[in-house]
Amino acid sequence: MQEKSIQIVAVGPQHSYFSPLELEGCRLPSEQGGLQVDAATIALLEGWVKSAPQARLRRRSRIILLLASGLSQAAVAAQLGVSRRTVAIWRQRFLESGAAVLDHDRPGRGRPKGRSAGAVAAITAAMAAPPEGQERWTARALAKHVGVSHSTVLRVWRDTQA
Repeated sequence: MQEKSIQIVAVGPQHSYFSPLELEGCRLPSEQGGLQVDAATIALLEGWVKSAPQARLRRRSRIILLLASGLSQAAVAAQLGVSRRTVAIWRQRFLESGAAVLDHDRPGRGRPKGRSAGAVAAITAAMAAPPEGQERWTARALAKHVGVSHSTVLRVWRDTQA
């Protein structure tokens, strides 16, 4: 039986997320497919990759850094384990609005709040008039009075005080 040797060839420039990028590698002409990213933006993105508290901001920053290093959208998607559409979306948003857009999700994303406007209004109205003989409501008593969970009452209290 004959042994076959497999050689893995890297396509495009390699980039370590945690090492400084060389500026010459980030100012690729547009015909090579790279993004034109200035040094200040690169430093900001690298800082986010190293220390951003949200994983989504670190991933979005890596997408832009890899695109700036000259990798194709398909190569970036494969390397980071995201879809090509995700890479294309964040590339477009970065081109339109700059690095600040990477830190913000569009409105309407995420799980909707589980409380109705009527429940919030009822809690707020009841807070104005505490029960007889009491200085203020307890969360559980107010929840029972309004007909919601005590967690909902606590969230409304937190939101109205902020």
